[in-house]
Parts: sequence; structure tokens; C-alpha cells
Amino acid sequence: QQHRQQQHRQQQQQQQQHRQHDDDDDEHRHQHRRHHHHQQQQHLDDDPCDDLCLMGERRRKRKKHVDITTKLQRGLLLHIIHSLHTSEVCRLVCVSRYFRSLVDSNDVWAKRLELLFSDKKHVFRSGHTLKEVFMNAYIDGQRQCITKKELTRGHWEMTYKASMGEDFAALEPFFHDKSPRRRRFRPDGRIESLTPSLEPFGVNNWQWTLRSTEVKNPYENLENNTQHRGDSRGTLVLYWGQMAFPPLSVKRLSNWGW
Repeated sequence: QQHRQQQHRQQQQQQQQHRQHDDDDDEHRHQHRRHHHHQQQQHLDDDPCDDLCLMGERRRKRKKHVDITTKLQRGLLLHIIHSLHTSEVCRLVCVSRYFRSLVDSNDVWAKRLELLFSDKKHVFRSGHTLKEVFMNAYIDGQRQCITKKELTRGHWEMTYKASMGEDFAALEPFFHDKSPRRRRFRPDGRIESLTPSLEPFGVNNWQWTLRSTEVKNPYENLENNTQHRGDSRGTLVLYWGQMAFPPLSVKRLSNWGW
């Protein structure tokens, strides 16, 4: 029993020595870190320009990263941009000032305009740059209301549907494999026939007006009007002579025609 007690005391002494040794190591490492930090602080205090040099080095690294993009050949960047969708090209202006100036240049939009207008019948051109012309034309292409200028600019082929009745169907050249009748809406509110021989009725005294679909009772009081009235743009063309005909509904085509 005395021997066991002696061994137990020896083990406790050894453990205490180990703990003391670990504490000494921790204190030594702590002193070393404090000494190293003190040396760095003293070095910075002795030469305050070192901090500025470090900041300048970081700025040079960032600037060098930007230069990698701007030093790419302009032709290569344009080739990449030409393969992007228009919405993706517009988002490139958020990348940097260099990309903004590149996207705003006419080199990016020349081919896109040529492709956009290649199959379009009526094109709206307005803008100081090709980018503005593209954007304005695309927005105008989504318009569903026809203007008086567009309506009176050319002639229209007129064909009555078979649902108008057998009498109209018998007089309609389209149902006899002939060219349809052609009419023109004059700016003064009159209708002019360009194929008089195909007209079963005299149309030169007929009138027309342009209305929007939101108007209730579009034919109300039109026959009693002495002056041409209507909206500057709309989706319904009303015309009448001896009688009021069903309104002509205007729709936009994929080629921006009507």
C-alpha cells in the first residue's frame, strides 16, 4: 500500500510538471507573437509610406485585371457581342465604362438593324444613333393602333366575307378567282376606288373615320356629321355610304404591316 501511494504521488508530480511545461510553451509563443507584432508596428511607425505602398500595389493589381479585358482586340469583342441576344447586349452597359462605350457604338447595331429591317414592310426610323433607331423601331413595331398617316399612305385590297350574304358574295371578285377591288382612304375623310369597274356601288361619296375599340356605339351620329371626325389612331375603321358597313378591324402583322 505504501508502494502504491508512492507511485501515485510520483504520477501526480509528473502530470504537474507536464502542465507547467505546457504553460511555459504557451507563454513563450504569446511573447513571440507580441514581439513580432511590436516589430511590425515599429517598422510602420518608422516608415508610414509603406502602408500607402501596400494600397498602391493592391490598386495596381485591380487595374491590371481590368486592363486584361480592355486590351482584348475590338474586333474580337464585337464578334462575341454579335452572337448575343439584344437583351444581353443591353445588359453589357453595366459591366464597365469601356463596355458601355462599346455597346453604344454604331458597330454593334449596324448588323442588328439590317437583320431587323430585312423582312419588315413599314419601318419607323428615328434617333441620333443606330442604337436609338433600333430601340425606337422595335418599340414602334409593338404598336397595335394604326395612325391616319399610315391608313392614308397607300391603297388597300377590299374583300367582303361570305358571311355578308349571298348577294355580296356574288358580287365579290375574290370568289370568282379575280383580283380584289382596291380602295384608298383619302386624308379628307372620303373613300376613293382605284378599280371602278369592280365596284357594284358608287363609293366616291363614302366617308370613313378612325376609332379605337374602347368607344361604345362607334357609329353614333356619324351619318349626321358634316365634318370628318375621329381619333388620330385606332384599331377600327368605320365607313359608310348609303348604309353603315361593319367596322374594319385593324391588326398588326409580324412584318410590321397592317
